[in-house]
Amino acid sequence: MMDVVALSFAPAGTPVLDDVTLNIRKGEMITLLGPSGSGKTTLLRMVAGLEVPDSGRVLLEDAVLSEGPHRAVPASRRPFAYLFQDFTLFPHLTVRQNIGLGIRDLPTPERKARVDAMADLLGITPLLKRRIHRLSGGEQQRVALARTLVMRPRLLMLDEPFSNLDPMTQQRLSRDVKGIAKDLGISVLLASHNREEAFFFSDRLVVLSKGQKIAEGPSSELYRNPGTVWLANFTGETVLNSSEQLKARFGYASDGGADVYLVRPEDIAFVGDGGEKQAAAPVPGAEDRAGGIPCDSQPCTVSGVEFYGTTSKVYLNDSSGDPFHAAVLGPTTFRVGDKVWLQLVREPVVLTP
Repeated sequence: MMDVVALSFAPAGTPVLDDVTLNIRKGEMITLLGPSGSGKTTLLRMVAGLEVPDSGRVLLEDAVLSEGPHRAVPASRRPFAYLFQDFTLFPHLTVRQNIGLGIRDLPTPERKARVDAMADLLGITPLLKRRIHRLSGGEQQRVALARTLVMRPRLLMLDEPFSNLDPMTQQRLSRDVKGIAKDLGISVLLASHNREEAFFFSDRLVVLSKGQKIAEGPSSELYRNPGTVWLANFTGETVLNSSEQLKARFGYASDGGADVYLVRPEDIAFVGDGGEKQAAAPVPGAEDRAGGIPCDSQPCTVSGVEFYGTTSKVYLNDSSGDPFHAAVLGPTTFRVGDKVWLQLVREPVVLTP
């Protein structure tokens, strides 16, 4: 549907975007994931027409929306919608009036039907006659979303729209927006630094760092096979191992051809009900590796336990005293000082520094 081609932007000589290329397909959910200052918001603003690039192009099918600093279709003429972190609702208007602002030119019956349908989708029909100041933060966010979606944009851009809401409200809204956009066939470009939100929301992740595109692909693939140490750490919790540590901790014999091997904490299993050493199945896919049978390892010592509700973190020291941790579902009975044996439930992944 839309192509971003080699966008660059360096105000006052400081690079903010550096040769970023991106394709957005109809109905696709894409998240721009990156730390603060990585260029996420700037890229959104370039696509929306709120900023003009130094070089590069933005195309909607065969139409050129912008081409370097010299040609740009105004933001008001682009079939896109942009939802800012600030909801920008009008307190002197009712919820219905706020939602209908962007479709004032439609005949009254059609405008009313659209507002009613969108309010129903977002579960805010009982609020239509209320003033904005009488709404909670989550309700205001739903009104802002309704006002944006009622215009039926071809592309919806979201700039960390749920960051000011509590976690439960974030999850509900994120789920609702994803479902509604899919039903309406609207493409979505979300800027976020929240990796859990990005994993749930995205058909595809685009990872930015210091204005450059570092990686792109399905979220599950980038999580399982990040390729580099930086991306592994950015996309989730890690246990980084040498080939010697793989052998000592998990009884896993690697080929020794890499400097760093990635294990996610949830890929570590405790052998036996209490972590006691006993016979165990091999790591999947490792049957033919010499020494690849788990439990041919040295015991590790529990150094701490943290309970988070659905999961617990078990902190460990290996036989050399080096720390790492594993994740288990729910509470655990492990105590500081316990000796435990471990095995892997998934092949470790080779990383480059």
